[in-house]
Amino acid sequence: MVMTAALWQSCSDSYPDMAYVSDEKNSEDYETYPMSPSLNFNSMLYATSSGSVESKALTPVDKESEGPLDPQNNYNNFLKRYAKARFYLLAYRKTVMTEGEQKLVQQPDLTQLMGDDDDRLNCLLSTDRTYITGTDQHIGKLAIPQGATKDGSLDNLSTNGSLYLLDNVEWEDNQNYKVHTYYWNKKKYEKVGYNFFAYYVNKANIYGFEKQNDCVKIDLELNGKNDIMVGSAPVLTEDILKEEYATSVTEDEIRKNILSYGDGAYSTYGAVHSVEPKIDLKHALAYIKFRARQMDDAVKFSIQDVQVNAYTRGKLVVASRDLENTKLGLTELSDPKDISVNAYLSEEDISTEEFKEVGEGILVPPAESYTVKVVIQQTNVKTTEDETGSGGTWISDPPLEIVCTPKNGFEAGKIYVLDLSVYGTTAITITSDLESWKSGTGTTVNLYD
Repeated sequence: MVMTAALWQSCSDSYPDMAYVSDEKNSEDYETYPMSPSLNFNSMLYATSSGSVESKALTPVDKESEGPLDPQNNYNNFLKRYAKARFYLLAYRKTVMTEGEQKLVQQPDLTQLMGDDDDRLNCLLSTDRTYITGTDQHIGKLAIPQGATKDGSLDNLSTNGSLYLLDNVEWEDNQNYKVHTYYWNKKKYEKVGYNFFAYYVNKANIYGFEKQNDCVKIDLELNGKNDIMVGSAPVLTEDILKEEYATSVTEDEIRKNILSYGDGAYSTYGAVHSVEPKIDLKHALAYIKFRARQMDDAVKFSIQDVQVNAYTRGKLVVASRDLENTKLGLTELSDPKDISVNAYLSEEDISTEEFKEVGEGILVPPAESYTVKVVIQQTNVKTTEDETGSGGTWISDPPLEIVCTPKNGFEAGKIYVLDLSVYGTTAITITSDLESWKSGTGTTVNLYD
């Protein structure tokens, strides 16, 4: 692992029961092996049901700190954001031994952090503080894409999911990151398996975390702009070893030992044979985009705002003895409110020929339905004072609203494109061409219903 000295300071740490190993020495001399967890880069793709994204030619959010971290719509914009992304990794013991190592008879205790127990047996990877001050500290080991630099340069950025593990710093401190190398230990606990987890919450506020014996949760903000991802490395099987690690694991006996020693998880023995965890990071939110079209060219109007009534707080399982729990997504949702998608479309920009995008879209937790509110302003409305209809102004106050209910609800990791067909003061409809909606080919509903 090499980085430019001017950009980063490099240190080494070891696990477990290992003295400091300087960068100048060969770690193999000390019976260790470098730890190299990575992300499954392809797992971060958003689903595009019915090809709607391609057919609608969506323009992605331009702001590097907002919107979904999605490489499908604008790859260059995605790389700029990915280069500055911060991921957090956790690893907890899976193996339970009934003989030999007496300390491994019990299930792992997920209330532990690195260094909390004498041998670091329960927690292999987490924040390296045994005591976290405050409630807004991330609990995982900080990691960045391999080749990322502080200035966000793309020159050496790796797009295969490889990560640099960093020394943890205060959440507000983005100036003093240090690259660390962490080692598996070949002298002791070679056959102990560990489950690996990762999460990404962009710049969402962290209200706190819950460490339980069997799982770890974080309590976080949902503001419609921050993408949230969570996942774990898959359980190892013979098929995975043959498909994903065919060149590094060629002998049946070695494959058998990797599966046996780690109990389907990741161990020092596996790492020596280049079997390192590759974490499937999945989106926990649905992404809703809006477009609008003028249906009556005799009516002059503008769209002033589009809002979605959504939850603004939730809890996310980021580690668990049961890997399936990391697929639960956001739970214990609370504090719903109307969130604006920063939508504005002027009279000059709205079109009678085609739908045009309006607003930046919104990231929301999975739900059966969402209430959408639209503020329309019309400038040529007939009024009692002005029978010609040339000077009156009408604005929808309160906003016009409709409950949108796709057939399968709004699902995590999917993009929904909702079209606003505006007829002035007479009617406004919302249409979606996603096959997942009720009719299978599109649903139209009146905002006045």
